[in-house]
Amino acid sequence: MKEKPLHQRLRGIASDSLAGLLPEYREAIREAAAEIEGHNEAFAAVVEQKHDALSELVNCRTNLQHRHEFIANWRDLLVALQNEHPTDIRIRRALMGEKPLVPAAWEKK
Repeated sequence: MKEKPLHQRLRGIASDSLAGLLPEYREAIREAAAEIEGHNEAFAAVVEQKHDALSELVNCRTNLQHRHEFIANWRDLLVALQNEHPTDIRIRRALMGEKPLVPAAWEKK
């Protein structure tokens, strides 16, 4: 049999008229039960946020990996194009990280 959570057991003790507790003790037990329940709910919210953050992190890593693969594929394409057209300055600029259609700083010398 599953044991009841602490805050439920405390509420049961506080409401039990046979326990012979003074009213101020009953109220203190009820307040403690409410505080424990609040902490449990806050902890559950933090755990849910952690799961959401981990899921987002996994998605970000996957996206980053796909972008790296995409960039590598474009680089391979540019290298192949440069082999076919070795005099095309636009391809050379692109491989050097420059804008292909704008003269680079190293060309203006």
